[in-house]
Amino acid sequence: MTTALLKTRGASACRCTWRIAMLPLCLDALAFAAGANTPISGIRQQCRTGNSLPKLDALAAAVAAQPKDAELLACLGDVNTRLGRQSAAMDGYAKSVAINPRNTGVWRRLGKLQSRALETDPGNHGLRLALIETIVHTGPDADLEKEINAFVKLSSTEERLELTRILISFGKLDDAQPILIELTNLDPVPVEAWAQLGLILMEKEDFENAVMELGQAAQADPKSSRYCLALSEALLRWHHYSTALEYLQAVKASFGDLPQFQYNLAYSYYGVRELDVAISILNALLKQQPGYAPARFLLGNCYVAKGDLARGEQMLRSAVDADKTKAAYYSSLAQVKRYQGEIAEALLVIHKGLSLDPQNTELIFESALCHESKGDLAIAQDQLEKLVAKQPGLTKAHRALVRVYGRMGNDAAAAVERQKLAQLESQERTPEHNSEDNR
Repeated sequence: MTTALLKTRGASACRCTWRIAMLPLCLDALAFAAGANTPISGIRQQCRTGNSLPKLDALAAAVAAQPKDAELLACLGDVNTRLGRQSAAMDGYAKSVAINPRNTGVWRRLGKLQSRALETDPGNHGLRLALIETIVHTGPDADLEKEINAFVKLSSTEERLELTRILISFGKLDDAQPILIELTNLDPVPVEAWAQLGLILMEKEDFENAVMELGQAAQADPKSSRYCLALSEALLRWHHYSTALEYLQAVKASFGDLPQFQYNLAYSYYGVRELDVAISILNALLKQQPGYAPARFLLGNCYVAKGDLARGEQMLRSAVDADKTKAAYYSSLAQVKRYQGEIAEALLVIHKGLSLDPQNTELIFESALCHESKGDLAIAQDQLEKLVAKQPGLTKAHRALVRVYGRMGNDAAAAVERQKLAQLESQERTPEHNSEDNR
């Protein structure tokens, strides 16, 4: 096919973009219009073989025609690397992984160039931050620790806070926490350090200390919705529902219109068992934002708490449909199916949830209760024993284990667990703390 004919057909395809079959010709025509002499399909093939990379001008034209093509951008990085254009190569790789962050090969090529650039410019903190993000994706952990230490020694407070933001965003909580603890010992303390440390502690379920850190952040900057709503979330997850409700009512004038505020407010009413108020707030929120999955999830739990299992199941399924990434949604849905006596379906739901989070406490606990209901007591015993070994303070798991041991005729083990349960239940607890239903 001649160049002129390809241009003519490609231009025709561009004018008729509904012809999906003609789209490759359209893209090739765009590349020609940008000055390339090779169709994009040919350039892509050259990139894949790696033996003879395309010329820079042809590749640049292809990227101009398809600026969101991660493969072409990575190839642009390769070509610029061979030409010794280090900065342009890093730019191509960085844009590629921003589109396709799972391509570890491109991350590694980017990391090599970043390391090389830092050898000549060791004080470039922005570049070192970028290298740390790269190592998060490629490893090894020893290299990550080395670069973090090098960065912390030379960086300012704000730069260290930017580092901890990056680490937290990628789940590297243990790497971020000591940096933040050090920052909270400064005088004056940067407010963001309190907030980030509180968020880490909340993620680790150390709610008491999370509330302390987030409380200091919210007190220092009461106009920050992020700090104030995070504090209320920590109180709720700590089961201090009435305290959370009192706090939310105090800041309602500032943040009452925010969806997260309305959700937290409904959650606090759910916690103090004012279910009709919670349902009213959630229904109003869903009218404003019909696709807001957390509101669907909490509304489903409200209906379940009122004994309306059918409506609860409907809302929980809609929450899963809206966001299939939340293990908690699967746990609550499985609980409803167990209440309805549909154990096999409950276990299927649990299986899906555990594929997202294999160590999720609620899903494992719910699985143990399902197996208990089926009469698979050995499986239930094994799961519950692992739970209490991992979380000795998980009262409901001890309570279930007492019951399972009793059904298995293991009176000695049941007596030991009963003693542990009594000790846990005698510990000081807030009156509002809501124990889980173990039906």
